[in-house]
Amino acid sequence: MRESVRLNLHGSKTRVIFDIDEALPPVEIDPDQMHQVFGNLMLNADQAMPEGGDLVIRLRRGSLPSVAGNTSGDDAAVIELIDQGEGIRACDLDYVADPYFTTKKDGTGLGLTSAFWIIQGHHGHLELESTIGEGTTVRIFLPFSRSATTARRGGLLKSPAGVHRGRILIMDDTLQVREVLRMMLESLGHEVVDTPDGKACVEAYRTALTERNPFDLVILDLTVPGGRGGSWTFKQLREFDPKVSAVVASGYSNDNILAEPRAYGFKDRLQKPFLIAKLKTVVDNVLAKGRK
Repeated sequence: MRESVRLNLHGSKTRVIFDIDEALPPVEIDPDQMHQVFGNLMLNADQAMPEGGDLVIRLRRGSLPSVAGNTSGDDAAVIELIDQGEGIRACDLDYVADPYFTTKKDGTGLGLTSAFWIIQGHHGHLELESTIGEGTTVRIFLPFSRSATTARRGGLLKSPAGVHRGRILIMDDTLQVREVLRMMLESLGHEVVDTPDGKACVEAYRTALTERNPFDLVILDLTVPGGRGGSWTFKQLREFDPKVSAVVASGYSNDNILAEPRAYGFKDRLQKPFLIAKLKTVVDNVLAKGRK
């Protein structure tokens, strides 16, 4: 935590105040991913206080909320980052888990959404409290380690026995979506290549076949404004690989392909926005079935 402060807030106008319980039991985390979480959240807080202000970082003992399959009352480490910034509107707080939404004016902010998924992947929970003009509190709950034989591996969601980690090709026209989807899949242990449109996706897939390093799964965005979307791309892929495994992704629930993906040859669908648990289930199931 202190290292993240040094790396991300060096030279800023933000004053950091630590309130740390040093006697807490250990938690199981992926250090690189948690550095990413803390770095993103600290930068968000710093940007919310352009004229300077206090950022309180508190670490204490607490209980894991009964959400997302967690059992209420489990002991957990609670990490709070409390800033004095401009705050987040109540209507925007509902979208913290949505990779297709950002409060950043330049459209490049993924701090909250990436943090949400990383914490969820560690079987924890992230929540926000914010008041316009007063500031924001980000609260992270991470369960304490129970034993060395815990079912978690590196703090990440683990695939069931018999499901191999795959090589996955992504096609989506939105850079932010590709970045978050890549992060989610890599956190689940998969190798990922991403492409911005159908033409690039077909070229990447064909090259992989030629080099005898094929993809196990392709995730295709159904609609690409002004470009080649998922339907066109899937048809092209099937011409030189009839057994291609593809999942269609879309935010338009009324599309026929999304309603009946298997009728069009897709293995499954992902309705945007989706959480990492849904992504994991779909990917695991498709990889387990293989090229059938």
